[in-house]
Amino acid sequence: MITIPDPHEWTDETPKLYTLVVEDKTAGAIVPMRFGLRRVEMIDDQICLNGVPVLFNGVNRHEFNPETGRALTQDYILSEVTQIKRAGINAIRTSHYPNTPYFYDVCDELGLLVIDECDLETHGLYVTEMPTNDPYWRDEFVSRAERMVHRDFNHPCIVIWSLGNESDFGENHVAEAAAIRALDPSRLIHYEGDRETEVADMYSTMYTSVEDIEKRAVKLNHQKPHILCEYDHAMGNGAGSLQDYQDVFRLYKSVQGGFIWEWKDHGLKQATPDGPKYVWGGAFGEPVNDGTFCIDGLVRPDRVPSPGLLEYEHVIQPFQFFVAQNHVVVKSLYHYQTTRDLVLRWWLEVAGEKVAGGEEALPLLKPGALSPVLALNLPETIGADALLDLRVETTMQQGVFEAGAQLASDQVAYQGLPAQPDAPISVSQTPAAVTITRGLLTVTVDRGTGNITQLAQAGTPLLAGDIALTLDRLPISNDMNVVAERQKKRIATLFARCESIQLTQNDDTVMLVIRQRIAPPAINWGIELAVTLWVSAAGVTIHTKGWFDGEKPTEVPRIGYQLPLTTTIKTVDWFGRGLGESYPDSLDVAPLGHYQLNRDQWGFPYVVPQESGNHMDVRWATIETAQGPNLHVDGLNPLNLNIVGGDGQPLGNQSADQVRLDARVQALGSNSCGPLPLKRYRLYTDPFDFTVTLNLQK
Repeated sequence: MITIPDPHEWTDETPKLYTLVVEDKTAGAIVPMRFGLRRVEMIDDQICLNGVPVLFNGVNRHEFNPETGRALTQDYILSEVTQIKRAGINAIRTSHYPNTPYFYDVCDELGLLVIDECDLETHGLYVTEMPTNDPYWRDEFVSRAERMVHRDFNHPCIVIWSLGNESDFGENHVAEAAAIRALDPSRLIHYEGDRETEVADMYSTMYTSVEDIEKRAVKLNHQKPHILCEYDHAMGNGAGSLQDYQDVFRLYKSVQGGFIWEWKDHGLKQATPDGPKYVWGGAFGEPVNDGTFCIDGLVRPDRVPSPGLLEYEHVIQPFQFFVAQNHVVVKSLYHYQTTRDLVLRWWLEVAGEKVAGGEEALPLLKPGALSPVLALNLPETIGADALLDLRVETTMQQGVFEAGAQLASDQVAYQGLPAQPDAPISVSQTPAAVTITRGLLTVTVDRGTGNITQLAQAGTPLLAGDIALTLDRLPISNDMNVVAERQKKRIATLFARCESIQLTQNDDTVMLVIRQRIAPPAINWGIELAVTLWVSAAGVTIHTKGWFDGEKPTEVPRIGYQLPLTTTIKTVDWFGRGLGESYPDSLDVAPLGHYQLNRDQWGFPYVVPQESGNHMDVRWATIETAQGPNLHVDGLNPLNLNIVGGDGQPLGNQSADQVRLDARVQALGSNSCGPLPLKRYRLYTDPFDFTVTLNLQK
C-alpha cells in the first residue's frame, strides 16, 4: 500500500495528478504513470464528483483532421483539447468510439470530464432480430466493452462508460453493462438507448425540447438524473436556445447538463484554383452520402470558432453578475475551485462613447460564493442610452488561460445613481427571517417563503401582507369562456417556498439572491423564480426572473407583484400611459405622459364589477397613502401599474388598498361573444424577467 500525505482530489477544475514510478529491476526498466484521485458516485439521485453534483457543459467530439482524417498527431490533439478547455467546456463524449490514448492524457492534465464510448453502433440497421438480442453477437458486445475498460481504466478524466450509440437495447447490452461493472464498479454507465434505465445509471436523451425536459424534472418521485448526450444541433447557423437549455440545467437538480452535437465540422480540405475549400458528402462522386450532415460543428474544419461557439462560451461562463445602480456582485459558478488572481474590469458607454471605466480586484471566491458588494465609481447623471459593460479577467496565467484572459462578461442598462445619501446598514438573521435596516428603512424577508413580508419607514409599516408574485385578477366579461380553465389550474391559489437564500453586503448595501418555487396545491405545475433583492440608497430593488414548468396553463391574466397596504391610497402621480386605462390591445387613446389621479378617479366603474384601471408603460410612479409612508416606484423597464381594493375588487369603500406592479398583463379581446385576443397580445406562460425599485417616503 502507498500512502499519499494530504492528498488532493482530481476534478475538471483542479486536475491534480500524481506520478507513480514502477521499476522492473529484472528488466532494468522504469515506467512512470500519472494518475488522479477522485470519486464518481450517485448521491441523492445526482451524479457527483468527489461528493459534489456535476453539471456537464459538454460537446460531442470525433477524431478528425480536415487534411489527415482520423490520423491525428499529438500536437493536433493537444491544441484542439486546449481550445475546447479555453471555451469553458468541461466535458467531452467520445462519439462514438474510444479515442487514441493520448487524448485521455491531455484530458487528465487539462481537466475535462469524459464519457468514454464503446465502439458499437447499428444505426440504420432495421431487421426483425436486432444484433442486441442475438446471442451470436453477445461476445462481441462484451469484448469491445472489456477492451475499452482494460485500456482506459487508469485515466481519472473518464467518469462514465458508455455502452455505445444508437443500437437499440436488449440482452447483449445487459451483458455488456455487467461485464463493465465486474471490471470497474467505480464509474457510472451511460446508454441513451436504455430508455427505462434498466442498466444505465442515468436517463439519457437526444434533442429533447426544453418543455419536455421540464415536464420530467418537476416530478416529485425519485428518478435517475437526466443528461442530454446530444442536444442543440450546431449544423450551419446554429445552435439556438442555448441559454434556455442552460437555464433548465441550472434550475433543476435532476437535469445535469448535456453535450452539444457537435464540436467540429467534418469537411475535407480540397485545393482549388481559388484557394482551399472544405467539401462534404458527394464531393467525390460517391452515390451514398449524408450531404452536409457532416458540417455540423461549433467550429469549422480549420477550427475557426462559429458564432454558435461564442454564444455557448457566454452561456456556460463560470461567473454570474448581479447589478443594481452603481453596485455589482460577482458569483462564482465553479463547483470545486476557489478563484484567485482575478479582476473585474468595467466601463460605461453613453450613445456608444466611453465616459467612465475602472477595475476592482476580486477577492478569493469559494465555489458558488458571492463577492462582497462592489461600488463602482460611476457618474450620477447620464444620458438615456447608457450601458455598463463588465468583464472578469485573469491577472496571472491559470492553466490554459493566459494573463488577461477573459473568463466572463455581461452588459446591462444603467440608470444613474440614486439621489439619497449613504447610510449605515445592518442585518439581523433568525431561522425565520432576514431583517435589513438601512437608515429609516427596514425590510423583512421570510426564510420560509422568500417573500418580503414588511417594508417600514421609521418604524411605520407599509404592508398588510407579503409582496407576492401572483397571476390572478378579477375576471372581465370577455373572460367568461376561460374562467373555468383558470379555476381548474388554480392560478389564484399559489404558495411560495424558499429553496435557498444567499446574502452579501458592503457598508451601505445588502444583496440577497433568493431561489423560490411558487405552485398551486395538488397540481403538477409551478414557477421557478430567481430573485435578486437589493437594499441600497435607491431603496429596495427587486429583479425577478421566472420560468413556468410542468402541466402549466397556456395563458394567465397577469404576471407581477401585489403589494397589500395597511391603508388606502390618496393619489397616484406617474409617468406612463394615461389618463385612462390601457391594455395590450387597447392603448392608442392613452398616450405617454405625466399624469396624476385621485383614488376615486382610478379605474372605470363598469356596471358589472370587473378588472379595470391598468396603466401600461409606467416608468415611475409616486403613490401617496392616507396613512403611513408613501411609495415611489421605478421600473428598469416599463411596468404595468394598477390600484385595486385590498380584497381584489375595484376601488370602493375598502379600508385598505393593493398596488399591483406587473411585468405583463393579458389583453382584452372580445371573447364574451367574439374571438380571443390576437396571439401577439396574449399573455403566454413564457419565461419572464423584470425589475422594480421601491422607495418609501414621508
